[in-house]
Amino acid sequence: TVSGVLTVGSAGDTANTTLDAGNRSWTLSGTGGNPFQILASPQAVLTGNTSTIIYNGNNGSGNTTVQSTSGYYNLSLNYVSSEDFDLGGNITVANSLTLGQNLVAMDGALLNTTAGNSYSITAGSISRQTYGTLTANASIITLTGTSGTLFQGTGTFNQGTSTVIVTSASGTPTLLSAATTFHKLTINAAGATVINMGAFAPTINNVAGAQLYIQAGVFNASGASITGPGGTNGTLQIDAGATLCLGGTTASTNATCNSGASDTTTRAMPTFQTYTFAVTSTVSYLSDAATAVSNTPIYGNLTLNPKMVTTGRAYTLGGAMTINGNLTIQPDESGASTPALTVNPAGDITVASNKTTTITRSNSATSSLDLRPSTTDYNLSTGSINIATGGTLDAGSTVSSITVKGDWTKTGT
Repeated sequence: TVSGVLTVGSAGDTANTTLDAGNRSWTLSGTGGNPFQILASPQAVLTGNTSTIIYNGNNGSGNTTVQSTSGYYNLSLNYVSSEDFDLGGNITVANSLTLGQNLVAMDGALLNTTAGNSYSITAGSISRQTYGTLTANASIITLTGTSGTLFQGTGTFNQGTSTVIVTSASGTPTLLSAATTFHKLTINAAGATVINMGAFAPTINNVAGAQLYIQAGVFNASGASITGPGGTNGTLQIDAGATLCLGGTTASTNATCNSGASDTTTRAMPTFQTYTFAVTSTVSYLSDAATAVSNTPIYGNLTLNPKMVTTGRAYTLGGAMTINGNLTIQPDESGASTPALTVNPAGDITVASNKTTTITRSNSATSSLDLRPSTTDYNLSTGSINIATGGTLDAGSTVSSITVKGDWTKTGT
């Protein structure tokens, strides 16, 4: 415990100074407002090792400054009453950043990234305890953890116009442990198997510039529904090679979001003003429930692949569909039955002339694309078509037009 100021380095030294914090907990209880100082000249360095740096002093005449460094391993701000902490610069926390405690309402800690500077935070995970607050201003907050929950707790997140970016390099981490509102949320995690949303809803705020951006990797939105800003603000963007799953296995361990049974609640496309999906992006609808598939976006690859238990499901397309990538209908089953997925259009389906429509199955499930689901006939235009075993293209008793500009392959019906 340091009751005054912990200073690393000394003015006038001719050599650099390094503090190796080892595996210890360092409690900084100084009340002067700047209890941890790492000198810049000559350069001093904190090597966090597996340590925990704990700020728990109260500056009675103002806020406490959190030292800027890339050397934190665990960082905890948890004064036993309440204190406001301001970043003194950008910080990197290799493992966990914890704000506040869960005891009583006075056990609060507010971390402000400092308006006007909007310093950045990089951390393996951030835990906002019940009485902890993170005021993000316009900062970039990067989450790097590869396991566990990345943005934890029920404390307050004042998102401002900040950007939260997930860059996990491996694993199957979970994003949330409580409902949270973001301004910009970016998944840029090509090295991770999948980023699971968790059974808690993210909301993208209804403010100009708001965005959900799947830049790289797989984001599995299951266990809760994403709330978009609505039709007057915001962009949902999915870049080339990236995937958005809607309704997959809540804690999936594979990149197709179906390592177990699908979510039994319909998970629909959230509403944004603008949708920008790259040709080689993928949207995968997986809910084990009757599902309306939005026709608002122009899709890249569109995959309908619920993992059903015992009951057949109907997916209804929202209207005329434009698909610039491949259309794949491939249900699976996780029980001992033969559930059927029936896809019912509500308008013509246009798949790019150099892409493929595939109607198939996994295990004992079956699939069907019905071009006359009620009393109206709908058309299908595609590049190639593959009606595989267990798949059916139902055009009986219709006057639908089926245009195939590539190969026709059929082992199904």
